[in-house]
Amino acid sequence: MAPPLPFVVIGKKWEDGQWQVFLGRNEETFVVKAGDTFDGRYRVDSIVPPSMTLIYLPLKARQTLTIGNME
Repeated sequence: MAPPLPFVVIGKKWEDGQWQVFLGRNEETFVVKAGDTFDGRYRVDSIVPPSMTLIYLPLKARQTLTIGNME
């Protein structure tokens, strides 16, 4: 089982035909879009508000993070 997601959603925006989500963890900020691998352990599988799906790569475990509605 994957550990709890360590990120908070700072915001999101629609740009160049896709969603970008801003995630924070402590002093770090990650700007991610579908297909991105970040933090060495996570891949963004999809972003479809009100949620995004991440893959925790060490266990290939799917996790969902609520990011809010489309506005």
